[in-house]
Amino acid sequence: TASRNALRLSLSAYCANQRSRRNNSGYHVVLQPGEYVWGSNAVALNAAVLLLAGWEETGDTSFVITAADQLHYILGANGLSRSYLTGVGENPPLYPHHRPSASDGVAAPVPGLLAGGPDQYLDDDALRARFTSATPPALCYLDTLPSYASNEIAINWNAPLVFVAGYFKQVS
Repeated sequence: TASRNALRLSLSAYCANQRSRRNNSGYHVVLQPGEYVWGSNAVALNAAVLLLAGWEETGDTSFVITAADQLHYILGANGLSRSYLTGVGENPPLYPHHRPSASDGVAAPVPGLLAGGPDQYLDDDALRARFTSATPPALCYLDTLPSYASNEIAINWNAPLVFVAGYFKQVS
């Protein structure tokens, strides 16, 4: 009723804003400078979750397309032309900050884990040694075990990945 309509309007406005951000990005990602934070890949995927809710609620196909583009970004349609998902794609992370992968005696990391992504704030020594504040935010990523701020594996950014990937698997 009134509350539901207010929520629907708010969700629709949020999704329209995300669509606009995506349309203004060369790689169709909703992230803007300032949002490439520790775990930035989760920021993009959490937006995709809400975009999918917006699609379900309104039927606006541009919302589901924008959500799909966030998954494309994660899988390699980005400024580094790399997948941020271990074991997936042509250029996946090989040295994530993930202790089980680093210590299991197997060269390849555990497959199916999402790295945090570019961190423009250079929140670890490895990033600070390689990049400066002049580096484009979307490029501040290192595939190296010491770069916990860009290459860490964490359940809270893998969760929206599972939701979004599962959603598209279900509808395909």
